Amino acid sequence: MGGVGESFSQMLERQASASDFSAWLLAFSQPQRLSEVEWLELVVPVASSIGDFAWMIQEDQNTTRCHIREFIRQAFTAFWVPGALQAATAPKAFEGFVAWMESLSDAAVVRFCWDLLTFDHSRTPEPVRWLKHSGRLAGAISYEHIHLAVSVADEYDAMYWWKKQRWSFVKWERDSQPYLELLSHVSYLVRAAAARTLGQMFFRVKTELVHGVPELSKMLGVVQDYESKTPGIAGPFLQGAEWGIALKEWSSFGRGVDMKAWFIETLRRSAQEPKSLTCNRWSFTRMNSSLTTLTRFGNF
Repeated sequence: MGGVGESFSQMLERQASASDFSAWLLAFSQPQRLSEVEWLELVVPVASSIGDFAWMIQEDQNTTRCHIREFIRQAFTAFWVPGALQAATAPKAFEGFVAWMESLSDAAVVRFCWDLLTFDHSRTPEPVRWLKHSGRLAGAISYEHIHLAVSVADEYDAMYWWKKQRWSFVKWERDSQPYLELLSHVSYLVRAAAARTLGQMFFRVKTELVHGVPELSKMLGVVQDYESKTPGIAGPFLQGAEWGIALKEWSSFGRGVDMKAWFIETLRRSAQEPKSLTCNRWSFTRMNSSLTTLTRFGNF
């Protein structure tokens, strides 16, 4: 099925090496028109093997399981077969995999669910449902909060491709308000998604010369205030606003703003970001880890 010779079950039986499993999982090519039975025969042995590999050293076990997680993500997205799990016994085959996912960090769980949810917005893949019902998706990373964050992030994606004619209908005071309100949301995922989308809106209304937009210094003050209360906002905002990328545009509307001083003060006032933000590269501290970076882009 996988196009690489022996089956996954055969590799388990002979206790293959981590490199062999990795090659099998990474070389797997998307099947064409699998039947429900074929999908189960392909995916179940991989999912149910998550607790095996005792013959490997711990590092190799971890690597193999990460490749399995990626394979399962593809199984429920790229080569998903509707109806494959209708058999009453089918979900039980994934219980070990779900239990393993529950043991991972919030960042790993969020990244896995995020990728599943963004592949096809018309459905919620079963692994996400299982993690929701198990209670793993709770608090800041609840199913509802991840779904809302995905929806807000989708608005950023759409906004990125808006043409000039569309921006001519934007009114900053009206259209920025929902994102400003979401900067106080209880979930840091939603706050980060809102900050990134707000950053894109700010950048585009500045460059498209929309009227009624606050000066950069005022906007940075708002972001800094939110960042000091709930870390994980400044980085996504700057990413959405294309700071450090659109140098020409920033040198135009950012003239006279001491970005280096703003960064230092914001970092001083900000607490540690939730680690889950780094799974989407929406990080303030990672984007600006040294004064060299700040100096390079921060003075206009």
